[in-house]
Amino acid sequence: CYANMMTGNTLNLCFNVGSLPRSGYHSDVGLLTAVIANFAGSFAFFKFLDMKMESRGSCTAVAPLVFSLFAMADHLRKKHPQSRWHILLLALAGGMVNSISQERAKQTTNMMTGHYQKLSSDLATWMARGALNGEQRRSAVVSMRTVGCFTSGVCVGMAAWNGELPWFGARPAISRHRFALIGAIYAAILVLHELPSDIFGAKRADRRSSSEDDGSGILSILDSASIRRTALEERIY
Repeated sequence: CYANMMTGNTLNLCFNVGSLPRSGYHSDVGLLTAVIANFAGSFAFFKFLDMKMESRGSCTAVAPLVFSLFAMADHLRKKHPQSRWHILLLALAGGMVNSISQERAKQTTNMMTGHYQKLSSDLATWMARGALNGEQRRSAVVSMRTVGCFTSGVCVGMAAWNGELPWFGARPAISRHRFALIGAIYAAILVLHELPSDIFGAKRADRRSSSEDDGSGILSILDSASIRRTALEERIY
């Protein structure tokens, strides 16, 4: 099962439920149900928190929690290597990260299907009408930027993990804390996302409104870690 892909988890749950009359009790039914419930619950939790805080500091508030969930998953994975139930902690963290992407960037930045569909639709519109309107051009740029950040992060992460980058030489140590490292990256970028836009100078302040409109740039980089996390989940769970 996967902590961040509810379509696959729902299909696997239905497959397991459908096979119950033949196989009897199936432990994956309980696990998959719990993963889906944890993901949905944490998604709703951040939405509720963000509304209560009026989108002021909510990402920073959950950053330590996101890191703690990933770090605790690493600890339980090492303490109980035969168990798969610590994926519930990753589902909690994944739900919050996806909720942040949806609430702040108004899109799920680690799922590429929607972006490819959007770009294909815009291409068809451009071919048929010869031009895109302002909103279509803006959303197309956002999708292209999201795909570019996501794929770049995946390629660099995979090259580093495979030892292809000589300056990235701590793989044995990192492998013992693989999820904690990803959690630290998530937490750091969540905090950075809410830094004042003029902290790096007045020129950044002039672009404050445009950065608040979509917020997809830094969240796209954040969610590029998700594909590496999914690969780890596939190996472990």
